Amino acid sequence: MEAFDMARIADDHRASGLLFYEFVRAPRLSVGLYVLPAGATDPQRPHTEDEVYYVVEGEGVVNVAADDRPITTGSVVYVDEGV
Repeated sequence: MEAFDMARIADDHRASGLLFYEFVRAPRLSVGLYVLPAGATDPQRPHTEDEVYYVVEGEGVVNVAADDRPITTGSVVYVDEGV
């Protein structure tokens, strides 16, 4: 088992200078922190694995396969691989 401290993850993310900071990598799962500044557009393209996004803070609109959904703090979004 591993337990993680979100404040430490956020600090490590900021230090990395990357949009996405992966902090768990296992054979069937990866977990990371992905931060977009206010007003930014997500540059990602479809992935080869299923994804789950949890909104830690903020609000916006997520567009997946031409479907727009409002999101806010606490929203969870599931996206199939390749979408």
